[in-house]
Amino acid sequence: MEKSTPKLMWKAPKVRLEASYMFQFIKFIEQNYSLPTMDYQKLHNWSLKNCKDFWHSLSEFCEIQWISPPSSTLKHTLSESRPRQMFDCEWFPQGTLNYAQNLIVKGVDGDLAILAINEDDQTEWTRGQLKALVSGYQKILQKAEVHKGDRVAAMVTNGVE
Repeated sequence: MEKSTPKLMWKAPKVRLEASYMFQFIKFIEQNYSLPTMDYQKLHNWSLKNCKDFWHSLSEFCEIQWISPPSSTLKHTLSESRPRQMFDCEWFPQGTLNYAQNLIVKGVDGDLAILAINEDDQTEWTRGQLKALVSGYQKILQKAEVHKGDRVAAMVTNGVE
């Protein structure tokens, strides 16, 4: 039985594609590695063959702010003679970062950070509102004398807060 090619249902206009982070990242890779023009599939194939370069480039493109910079991008934890698997890897060894800081530090306070949609309504959060929310939780944890290495658990809804 022959496979048929699925019908393309929608394609983003060129101007929208070129404004996307994915397009900008592809251009970043092309320029940094002197590669010919790529599309998503070519980037994917390149990333599989150049795993360390891909992830290093992504961390640079995203301007990851490290607390402690990693010693490398990728460290294989098993023998080089074994086929490499994802579980055999340590990503960005010795690197530490603040995940929340990296998510909210970029952009302008008035920019949309989160668009939450559920069955009943839609809620928008700007970067400024998100920073204020995170800051409030930070103060609560500091007041409770929570320190690095402590474990914190919370029972929360499946929402922004």
